[in-house]
Order: sequence, then C-alpha cells, then structure tokens
Amino acid sequence: VFEQVTIRYPDTDGPALAGFDLTVPAGRSTVLLGASGSGKSSLLNLLLDLSPLSAGEVRIDGRPLAALGTLSGQIAWAGQHPLLIAGSIADNIALARRDATRAEIEAVAERVGLTEALSVRAGGLDALLDERGSGLSGGERRRLSLARALLRPAPILLMDEPTANLDAVAEAQLLAAIVEAARGRTTLIATHSRAVADLADQLVSLT
Repeated sequence: VFEQVTIRYPDTDGPALAGFDLTVPAGRSTVLLGASGSGKSSLLNLLLDLSPLSAGEVRIDGRPLAALGTLSGQIAWAGQHPLLIAGSIADNIALARRDATRAEIEAVAERVGLTEALSVRAGGLDALLDERGSGLSGGERRRLSLARALLRPAPILLMDEPTANLDAVAEAQLLAAIVEAARGRTTLIATHSRAVADLADQLVSLT
C-alpha cells in the first residue's frame, strides 16, 4: 500500500511523485503506465531503497516499509540497466540465484528469447562480457534482466520498462515471458508500452 507517497530527490525543483495513493493486490500484476518523468521508476526504486520517501507511508502486509529493513531477499528485479559483471552471459544470469544449475539458466534464457538472440554470437551463453557488457544490445540486456527475474523465486517482482529498445515483433515475443515471470507474484511493472499495459490485472496511469 502506497499512502500519500511523495518522492523528492535532493537538489531538485519539484517532487518526482507527490501525494500518490495505490493498493497493489497480492499475487496480481499492477502496471504503471506513463511517459518518462512521470515517476514510475522512482516508485519502483522506493521499494529497492534507491529513492527517498519524502512524505507518506508504504506498507507491505500491513507493516511499514521502514520497519521491514531491506527487501532484497523478497524482490526479483528486471531493470533497464542490469548490473553486469566480468564473466560469461550465463554467469550474469546466475547472479539472480547463485545455486542455479546450467539447465535452469538455459531454460530461462530460452523462455525470454535470449538463446535465439545470441545464436549469431560466438559462444552463445558462454560468451564473455566485461563489466560494462560491451557488445550487448539494449534488447539483449532487457532479456538478460528478465531471465534473472524468472530464475529468482521471490514473492515480489518489479519490472522497469521490460520491453524498451525492442521493436514490435520482439516485444510481442517477450510478453509471454513477462506473464510467466509475474504469475503468482505481487508484480509492479513500469512501462510506456500499451502492449505491456494490456497484461495488467490493475492499470494505473501516471501523468
């Protein structure tokens, strides 16, 4: 539950979000639809302790967010700019769950279309990346991030623009993977895509 939530970053002229109210049903998908700058990402970042709660309150299962400590163990995250490490693409997917087997990594990569996207790359999932992910396209980064979300068994799923940088055909291919990732989890998706918004159990428009 977000109650009268205001997010204001230091040294900014105005809030990123002001007086925002929202109840996110457990186990359902809520999509935040809006243009860049409408506060969608800031709301997700609030749950990741990456943006400041300047006013209002956030409660999870009735408990204030401030009393819960870090939620990192309860959240699967598919962000616009996934953290990358020097290592193979498979290693980077496995950051979501260190004990994942190779078969599990390959399965999630297949489900998000990453295996197909990497079919022209020498090494495929074993191709090596530096910490900047040099050579990965924006679409491949989105697919890698979504593969991590599928791999991580967390009750809360947050997705930030999961289909950005993808054309309409590639976006359509990812929709089924987004639905699968969200199934049974309390899900918040920030997007400006109408196709992604159509997947929502609850749609919230931010302006």
